Amino acid sequence: MATNALEEIAYRLSEMSDEEWRNFGAAISRIAVAYDLEEPGTGEWVRNVPRNLGLA
Repeated sequence: MATNALEEIAYRLSEMSDEEWRNFGAAISRIAVAYDLEEPGTGEWVRNVPRNLGLA
């Protein structure tokens, strides 16, 4: 079930327009910065989400 969910997320993200992709990237960056502020170095896994889904 979890694998299917991740595949669906990856598919939906791959269908985004350039503008949507830029907005998603900006959101990922903001989330990663927030994680790093709480505990330095912890935002890296957030930055890797697109790559881990096979999108980058």
